[in-house]
Amino acid sequence: MVDGTRWLHARVHHCHGGLRAPSTIWRWLHEDAIKPWQARSWIFPRDPDFATKAGRALDLYARVFDGKRLRPDEYVISADEKTQLQALGRHHDTVAPAPGRPGLVEFDYLRGGTLAYLAAWDVHHANLFDPVEQTTGIVPFGRLVDQVMKVEPYRSARTVYWVVDNGSSHAGRTSIKRIANAYPNARLIQSADPERLRHAPRARPAPDGLRPALPQHRPTIPVDVHARQARPRDRENHPSRATPARARRLSRITYGHVH
Repeated sequence: MVDGTRWLHARVHHCHGGLRAPSTIWRWLHEDAIKPWQARSWIFPRDPDFATKAGRALDLYARVFDGKRLRPDEYVISADEKTQLQALGRHHDTVAPAPGRPGLVEFDYLRGGTLAYLAAWDVHHANLFDPVEQTTGIVPFGRLVDQVMKVEPYRSARTVYWVVDNGSSHAGRTSIKRIANAYPNARLIQSADPERLRHAPRARPAPDGLRPALPQHRPTIPVDVHARQARPRDRENHPSRATPARARRLSRITYGHVH
């Protein structure tokens, strides 16, 4: 196998007549090399109440709810699901990376279909519950809730806040009632208010020639998730300016999924 990096280093060294030090060439490659495996995510929030809804999750992550500090016997769980994970089997174990060498992964594998990964993360105590299911849905998510709520300290907690997105496994007021009936001390916090979502206006098509590579969407405020702040030209119109404390937390969070 040809080591492309070494070949490129030699090529650059030759093009400069051997007058540049190897360390200089390595620095150039490090600074300018194209790295296709790296990507920066972005999102256009389409909900006019995005800052308010995201603020509920951010407040809970800061151990605040409805303007009051959480008590020591109140817990915050952030839950999510990952679907369509390929289950691959290999004869030889994967070897973790070590100093001076990369990780080792056998090329050949056996397909085992797809699985779903569910996770419930205690935000402030670093407890993880992560069952693997055949699929997602109301029943698998219910088993995840059972796994958490049937053990201490959550079983006897004053309140356990479950921060979730608006996925079908836990969407709508029915899901809120279902969990509350099963565990009176559990409270489901959804990223969208079901009533407002039902009556929300449909997205309007973007004007011709405007962002042709993006899906149709309502005019929104772009948020660069890794820059972790609103773009300068949009900062004055950002909806979160009305709540400075939440705006500061909002500018620091990375939105893989907005809860």
